Amino acid sequence: MNAGIVLIVVGLVVLGAANAGWWWLRGRSLRERVTSLTGQLATAMRNAFRLSGHVSELEAENASLKARNEMLAGLVGADAERAALQGSCADEARWL
Repeated sequence: MNAGIVLIVVGLVVLGAANAGWWWLRGRSLRERVTSLTGQLATAMRNAFRLSGHVSELEAENASLKARNEMLAGLVGADAERAALQGSCADEARWL
């Protein structure tokens, strides 16, 4: 009878140790996943911060390119008006 009780106690201890080991491994796995996800989140936040800086640079460059295009369009329009005026002056000179 004493051997049966000892066997039951040893079985319960082994079962408890196995259960504790399983929870420890599971907790370790969860900690590793949380650490990995935290690292990924930090990387994503750094990348977003860098991209926001690039976006403001790109917006400034885009604004300067728009201003340059408007200036060039104005010059092309002025050249077209001047050519039209020269053409009409030439037509008037022919009629005179």
